[in-house]
Amino acid sequence: MKHLKRMLALILAAALVLTGCGGKTGQEETSEGSTQTEAAQPANYTFDLNDGKTYHIGVLQQADHQALTRAVESFKGNLESILNYDVTVTVLCGNNDREECERIARSYTEAGMDMILCAGTGALQAAASVTSTTPIMGVGITDFVSSGTAEANDNPGGNVTGVACLPPLDDLYEALNLMTATGEKFALVYSEDETNSVFQIHMMTQLLEADGKTAVTDYITYPVSSDSQLEETLRKACEECGSVFIPMDNRIACRMDLVNKIAAETCTPVMTPDSNMCRAGGFAAVSIDFGAAGVIVSELVAELLKGERVTVNTHIRTLLETTVYVYNPRTADQIGRMGPYNYTAQDVPVTETEVQTGEGGEEP
Repeated sequence: MKHLKRMLALILAAALVLTGCGGKTGQEETSEGSTQTEAAQPANYTFDLNDGKTYHIGVLQQADHQALTRAVESFKGNLESILNYDVTVTVLCGNNDREECERIARSYTEAGMDMILCAGTGALQAAASVTSTTPIMGVGITDFVSSGTAEANDNPGGNVTGVACLPPLDDLYEALNLMTATGEKFALVYSEDETNSVFQIHMMTQLLEADGKTAVTDYITYPVSSDSQLEETLRKACEECGSVFIPMDNRIACRMDLVNKIAAETCTPVMTPDSNMCRAGGFAAVSIDFGAAGVIVSELVAELLKGERVTVNTHIRTLLETTVYVYNPRTADQIGRMGPYNYTAQDVPVTETEVQTGEGGEEP
């Protein structure tokens, strides 16, 4: 990445702002009934594939869209290959609903699952709120610390670790700047109830302001708080601004058909940090590889199950060097734009049903 040092500084600053410099904590009841907060303690686990036992992993996928599906499928396939199928993997989707995610996580712990894999920040938060003893791995997580599920990336504490899938926001900003005409504004559209989206937007506004741009004059944020609000907010953003940035956002990723419809009607380029969102209706993406993230977390899980690691309290990996540059030629035609220079054309015809069920085709 071109500006890794600046990005790492922004990550640290954003994490401190969004978490109030705090970390994950556990709570216990005092004899008087009040709540006392204490630091979460790392837990040790004893696994041994040589004991003849088949281990069971419950996968909690936050929403049914292509990026998370890609990560889960890569995780499952690589783990089964490493362990010669001495493990069973159950996959359930929370449909981007916090209560449903908590219900699934609770069912996994009650069923005695040996480990839970959470795909998506909301899924991770739900599982971490349900159990402090079952090992939890996260994938497709923008930032563990700001989500409140880890104390620090190098020493998470408690029962949570995994792979942070932070998008290359520095490169995304440069691309967004190039595709926005002089005098036109940037629109930042995101779900304000998704911690991962808030974190990405916070970092993007820092990049904008570091480049001398100011709110209202140069960029406008458009928070979305419900599914019913999405269409009106998207249309307003496309009509008022010259380009739109959408972060890795579970609510919006499930409705890229709607994004494409409005962008085509207003001839507005939409930039995303996910090639799957681009394929499903965006214009261009500077994206990480969610399949690679799934492989990395499967290797962490395999180390635990083979007894090579006795604690889940291992540093959180960060996926930084799998950046791909793609554009959707179908969308480019719709909005009357040429594809960005040196970007790879990526287009699979996607129906509305396919977008919402995460069945849009193979990752290139």
